[in-house]
Amino acid sequence: MPDIAILPATIGAQGDVAYVGADIVTDSGLETAVYLSLFTDAQDPDTGQGGYWGDSVDDQPSGSLLWTKARTVISPALPGELERICEDALQWLVDEGIAESIAVQATITGQFSVAIGITIVQNDVVNQFSYNWTAQRSNGF
Repeated sequence: MPDIAILPATIGAQGDVAYVGADIVTDSGLETAVYLSLFTDAQDPDTGQGGYWGDSVDDQPSGSLLWTKARTVISPALPGELERICEDALQWLVDEGIAESIAVQATITGQFSVAIGITIVQNDVVNQFSYNWTAQRSNGF
């Protein structure tokens, strides 16, 4: 059964319901699950900051800690950190039996950006997703 597709908004850094003309776009649910898992802010266990209000409803933490790296300087260690964050955020797909496996690869692509490639095997079908993670510049732009 298809789900409403929630994809990156064309303006701003949030997700939005996708439309084609006046019609709401649907997807299998996997792409929306990946997007929400990565780009909903999880609560930082070290500081208690962040978090998604819906976690208080079902006691099931969601989201990722990608937001905690927004002001991080791009370094050789950062891709590995982003890979672990993404793997942790997506692990529930394997735990719930939705996916058979998940692999994440992050690569520095510029002074302020890292490409994140995600491969999810679901019912012997390989699904691939890619996102461009961008750090905030030190001057706030």
